[in-house]
Order: sequence, then C-alpha cells, then structure tokens
Amino acid sequence: LKSREGDDATALQFYREFHHIWVRQRDEALRLTSRAQKMWSAQAGQRETGNAALTRSVSGPEMPSGAELEDGLTGLQNRRFLELRLEQMIEQCRRDDIPLHLAMIDIDRFEEITRDTSEVVGDAILRGVAWIMRDAFRANDLVARYDQSRFAIALAGAASSEAARVLARLAKLIAGHDWSELHQGAEIRIVCGSVEVGNEDDYQSALSKAEKAIQEAKPKPGKGKRSA
Repeated sequence: LKSREGDDATALQFYREFHHIWVRQRDEALRLTSRAQKMWSAQAGQRETGNAALTRSVSGPEMPSGAELEDGLTGLQNRRFLELRLEQMIEQCRRDDIPLHLAMIDIDRFEEITRDTSEVVGDAILRGVAWIMRDAFRANDLVARYDQSRFAIALAGAASSEAARVLARLAKLIAGHDWSELHQGAEIRIVCGSVEVGNEDDYQSALSKAEKAIQEAKPKPGKGKRSA
C-alpha cells in the first residue's frame, strides 16, 4: 500500500519488520517441533525398555515379542501377558507365603454408552480408564486389559482390606474424572469384583473366580444409575 502511494522506504521497512517476525515465529515453531520429537522418542524408548523387561520376566519355551504382549488400543498388557505373568505371580506368592488378590474391573454399561455415542467415544473411554489405572497402581502390580471393557489387576502382598481400599480409590478416581470432553454429561463408573487367590489355584481357576466375582458385583437389570 505504501509502495503504491510512492513511499517505497516505508514499504521496505514494513516488509523487513514483517519478515523478521515471520522468521522468529518459524524458528520457534521448529524449536518446539524438535523438542516434541525428542520427547516422543524418549518416551517410546522408555516404553520399549519397559516392555522388554516385562517380556524377560515371563519365561517360556516360545516367548512372544513385546508387541504381542501389549494391547494396541490402551497400551496396557494384554490377556496373553496376563495369563503368563499371573501364573508366575501365583507361584511366587505361594513360595513367599504372601496373599495375592486378583480383581476384575468392568466399565459399567459400556455397550450402552458406545451405542448411544459412537465406537470412537468408546475407544477414547477405554484409553482414558487405562491411563487412570496405569497411574493408580504400583510398578509391581499387574494391570492388563482382559477383553472388550474389562480389565484385570493382580495385587501381590495386599491384604483383603488393602485390596478393597485400592479398588475403591480407583473407582473414585474414574468416577471423578471429567469425561465431558468425550461426551456431554458423560459419567463413567466401574464395577469391581475381587478374589483372593488360593494355594490350590492356577491362573485359569483364579481368572474364573474373578469373572464370577465381577458378574455378582454388577447391578441387576433395572437397578443402578445410568453411566452416561
């Protein structure tokens, strides 16, 4: 505009200032992008290291790779890893004469929530619940996705009262989380069932007991509050 009016000097100065601002913003964007890439690479490396350590802790004649032991949606360990590791934990707790509690957790009315919203929202809820669970338990606790909306948690050395307290805290964390970004007015709750693994149990019987416990803990038809 200034150039059209014959003020070339002012137009040139304006261009130089604009170019300086643009270069500064570009350099800042490149710096932030580089920083983010380094953080993502570091996190990926830590995750791979953790998975490798978990894989090494499970012995067997045909050891699956780390990727085969991880749930692709939530990033938690999957059912295959759960079965392998749970058998080890049962044997270890039996040798050390310490209690082992196995809990089954289900997202209340998950199918109904997904039907009323979308599968995308359902997947986001699963990832959110997994994120809360990952942050809520000790490093030596076993946390895995069991199937569609169910998760399993093995707590070694936890007495019945401690296991109940930990699970109640988890339920409170999930219920108190703000899920409104996923769906307006959403309220996500979980149902918990827990059993103490006996000396006579193997991983199959322990999981069977936990499945029965979660079924008994679920609200009966026509009862309970809507979750979303």
